[in-house]
Amino acid sequence: MALLGLLLVGFSLVAGLGRAVAAEPLPQIWMAATEPFRRAALGWGRNDYMELFPPGAPWRTAARHVQVFQIAKQFVERASAQQLSLVIAGLRRRGIALAMQGVPNIAPRGCGRGIESYGPPRDMANDAARIKRLGGQLAYISMDEPLFYGHLFTPHDQRVACHAPIATIAADAARKIAAARRIFPSVQVGDTEPFGIPFISAGAWASLLQHWFSAFQAATGQPLAFVHADIVWLRPNAISQFEAAVPVIRRNGIPLGIIYNGTPADPTSAAWVADAKNHIRLIERRLGIVPAMAVFQTWTKRPRQMLPDTAANTLTGLIAAYVAGH
Repeated sequence: MALLGLLLVGFSLVAGLGRAVAAEPLPQIWMAATEPFRRAALGWGRNDYMELFPPGAPWRTAARHVQVFQIAKQFVERASAQQLSLVIAGLRRRGIALAMQGVPNIAPRGCGRGIESYGPPRDMANDAARIKRLGGQLAYISMDEPLFYGHLFTPHDQRVACHAPIATIAADAARKIAAARRIFPSVQVGDTEPFGIPFISAGAWASLLQHWFSAFQAATGQPLAFVHADIVWLRPNAISQFEAAVPVIRRNGIPLGIIYNGTPADPTSAAWVADAKNHIRLIERRLGIVPAMAVFQTWTKRPRQMLPDTAANTLTGLIAAYVAGH
């Protein structure tokens, strides 16, 4: 945490985002928010997630620039037909492409149960089929950290990790993706992986990522469509792991996305947004990295409100500020 703190010194007192790298075009902007079922399960209270989608919702500026909206696997499976149809229609009306979280790992008997990135063999295809039945067009699937959870993760409870070979993870992903592509043949599939893993060096994680990229392409016949970096900002090794991985991602020709968010420790929505702005400055100004995709995503309690995009403490307000700063 000390390293990250040093990097952030001097940024926290700046109120606005300022300009990033002026010569760079605006990245493709993604948005993803904590959906109602997760908030209810964790006792966080309701938010205005579903209010994003009706006509006239107050995020006109942000909506003009958001190109992709990602919905959670849980939302696809648990939302009513009316709720999911409202999302599909609202995004179509605004010209925003639909992305879905995907869990590519398949839990064999004895491990993987209850571990992130694991699910039944047909879940990705079933989720895609439900979207199609309700009139949706799925443009992207973003896999949920399959390398980390499939190969490295060790739980500190009764769950049993698989520690699967990378070739097995790639084969599972290929199987599920093939089934999803029978429903949406042109869907693009990318990956999200964490940076700030405490028990592995930056170089070792970069090497595993290279192994994963190669195994995925060999198993599916295509490279990853993107990699979204989930930087665990409060971890002292997060930035060094990320910087070590960037050349590997670029060498493989994979578009890089960065998840811009606050932290679970932020006590208020305003604090969360302020932290997210600091993280943008750190990446784009201090490190000079402007991603192909800027992913504004939260799976934590904050910010509670999505709307309006004219407010300083909302998710759409953060997006509007980012656009204004470029």
